[in-house]
Amino acid sequence: MRCSPARSTPERSGRLGWRAEWVRDLICADEYGWRVGLVNGGQGTAVIESVDYRVARPGADTGEWTDFAGVLAQLSAAGLEFGTDYGLELFGAGSPLIGRVDEGTVRAGEFSKRFVTEVDALQLRLRVVDTVGDTHERIVDCLKGARLTRPDVDRTA
Repeated sequence: MRCSPARSTPERSGRLGWRAEWVRDLICADEYGWRVGLVNGGQGTAVIESVDYRVARPGADTGEWTDFAGVLAQLSAAGLEFGTDYGLELFGAGSPLIGRVDEGTVRAGEFSKRFVTEVDALQLRLRVVDTVGDTHERIVDCLKGARLTRPDVDRTA
């Protein structure tokens, strides 16, 4: 929490977070997929200023930040198909970031087990402006925790 010189009360609207879980039948029938949602934990609606992406493949450095079309091209070049191996939400500047009533999140994307296996990291850099005009940035590693919690991995051994 921080105080702005122009405000005497602490500013709380910049709490950006994320939530993820494995969900059955998310991308393919009878398969689990990794669903990632963004959370605006602030007091008001945040407005999206920009969204960028970068990808890290096994054995390679993390790539440069790119836009939605750029990340789709990179993933396609790696043999991963939009709608089959993954899905990403297209965010436009000026869109509100509000949580859904049923989940409390805004869909960021979903990823197949193949995607989680073949991509080390997919990062989403989100910049928003809150109701008092402050800008906040959050980098979300969309695959963080996915390998640790895969439902088809035996952890008893």
